[in-house]
Amino acid sequence: MYRLLRPLLFSVDPETVHEWAVRTTNLLYPLLRRLPRVDDPVTLAGIDFPNRVGLAAGFDKNARWIRVAEALGFGHIEIGAVTPRPQPGHPRPRLFRLPQQKALRNRMGFNNEGVEVIKARLQEARPRRIRVGVNLGKNADTPLEQAAKDYQKVMDGLWHSCDYFSLNISSPNTEGLRSLSQVETLQSLLAQLRPQRPLFLKLSPDEDLQTYRQIGERARDWGLAGIVFSNTTARRDHELAGVEALGGVSGAPLLERNLELLRQINWSVPLIGVGGIFTGLDARRYRQVGAELVQIYTGFIYSGPGLPRRVAAALKGNP
Repeated sequence: MYRLLRPLLFSVDPETVHEWAVRTTNLLYPLLRRLPRVDDPVTLAGIDFPNRVGLAAGFDKNARWIRVAEALGFGHIEIGAVTPRPQPGHPRPRLFRLPQQKALRNRMGFNNEGVEVIKARLQEARPRRIRVGVNLGKNADTPLEQAAKDYQKVMDGLWHSCDYFSLNISSPNTEGLRSLSQVETLQSLLAQLRPQRPLFLKLSPDEDLQTYRQIGERARDWGLAGIVFSNTTARRDHELAGVEALGGVSGAPLLERNLELLRQINWSVPLIGVGGIFTGLDARRYRQVGAELVQIYTGFIYSGPGLPRRVAAALKGNP
């Protein structure tokens, strides 16, 4: 069914389709909740996940889709990025499909409704089996040297309502944010934070190998619960040569590069694999390089609502 609908959906502005899909599926939730689910329990960072498949940050920025995500078979969902104060993000259009590359390009800019609105929605979405992470962002007008204060404000506001946090220092759409990935800067930033839930670190796929190795070695000592690898890429080489430079690209172009990088790094903490997962086999390849959990987003847009259950089934019982 989705294959028949996709050409029509892809003929409309992506952000418009996204808003329509969120509203429509929320209305259909009483039917969707009857769908079969894949139970494959796994415990990571002290959190019991129903299965190994999550919805990556960026899809549900404002905690409007938690129940639907659970009904479609996701074991966890990452909300956000969430900033302390609401912000509109960059002007539209800011989300673009790249069908030839099976990818998306976005320059959203952390558009979200802020801590207070999202807190109320997280509290409303209970009880739930699905686990909820919050992707931590800083407001665009907050200086980099004060980023820790923004991250802490989000944690202080939402820790009662979520299961873990994911520190976003890797979006290419907030000016200067990726400079926080430099090891000494990152160490200083983490020393300022007091997370009340397990804290994961979401990394860019565009750093050098030495940076990843240093982060991998120090992550446990820094108190991190795990690594989310990776965010979108700002690179424009190989199949992305000629793609508009603004924004980050997600989807199929990340798969092979991410897997190759992960093969070369010994992480001292658990890993969540993200980037280019379109099939169960893609997800199993992330498992083979050490990812305990996986997250999907672009593959979900291209492959449709059946993907989380297919991926969860493919991972069940496969080390």
